[in-house]
Amino acid sequence: MRREALVTLVAVMLACAAFSADAALVEITRFNAGGGAFAGHFSPDGHRFAIACQDGTVKLYDADTWDLVWEKTLVENGMVLWVRFSPDGRSLVATITGQPDVIFLKPQTGAEVNRFTLPKKCANGKVFDAVHAFAISPDEAVLACGAFGNVCVSTVAAGTGDVLGTPIAHPSGEHPGLEFSPDGRFLASTSGNSVMVWDIEADEVRTLRTTGISNPQVVAFSPDGSILAVGGANATAALLFDTSTWEVTRLTASSRGFKAGAVGFSPDGRFFATGFRELKLWDGSTLELLSSNAIHDRAASWLQFSPDGEQLVVVEVHVRVHWASSEVTVWRVADLIGE
Repeated sequence: MRREALVTLVAVMLACAAFSADAALVEITRFNAGGGAFAGHFSPDGHRFAIACQDGTVKLYDADTWDLVWEKTLVENGMVLWVRFSPDGRSLVATITGQPDVIFLKPQTGAEVNRFTLPKKCANGKVFDAVHAFAISPDEAVLACGAFGNVCVSTVAAGTGDVLGTPIAHPSGEHPGLEFSPDGRFLASTSGNSVMVWDIEADEVRTLRTTGISNPQVVAFSPDGSILAVGGANATAALLFDTSTWEVTRLTASSRGFKAGAVGFSPDGRFFATGFRELKLWDGSTLELLSSNAIHDRAASWLQFSPDGEQLVVVEVHVRVHWASSEVTVWRVADLIGE
């Protein structure tokens, strides 16, 4: 009798273990883009996804199957620093190390269709050696380009590369994060220990205090433009600024070592994501924490929701080997929140 009871108990335990394994959270796909991924970007229709790689290439993937469509080498013995689709999806724009070049590619083939070089001097007299981050205005008329370390921001005509006004010197800092608001009114830029917001209509500049983030590196506007989120690898919170009053809400989590190294909103504003050693999803309206998933020995350095809001793509960097071992992970949002 005892033997039968023991066999039954073991069978139940094995069944429970099997159920737990089946129910575990599993990503849609995970892959190494080759040479380390810095960042990526979805095409506006959500069917393509481009990645900027440390090996000097841009790689384009089919976002429905996650098969590689093409790869294009833009620089030998260098890195591709940033990549974005234009708002209309007709161009794929990238920047590289070694030259302050902005390169326009044809999304269908990767063929280069245009390239222009920014002036190498900032307003503060320092060298603009490369475009480490850029943003494209919603009307596609303006490119905002930021340099690493110096830091300065230049605005140029997207079609010709002609500089619009004088490049603006930033306080010294590291990784510049740049983003236009959805209506094109604001341009947010990170550097040093602050975030600067240009009100383009009023031609005014506002400096936001980023208490809790010693080196802000990433900014993201909510889809309706009412919130500006700020994060960074040294952040102990994500900061969310109300763009009508510029009052701030500090978004924290009880988990040990919570950081917001990457931040982003879903296109419908339903969710807000933060990532570093943990990937967290929050309710976009109430800011209630909905889910938290450990990334183990990696850290999220960049993330973006797909245009339909159903997928979340995360660039994960090995905490010891850094960019050389970065991987791209694709999650189903419904799985992350348990729907």
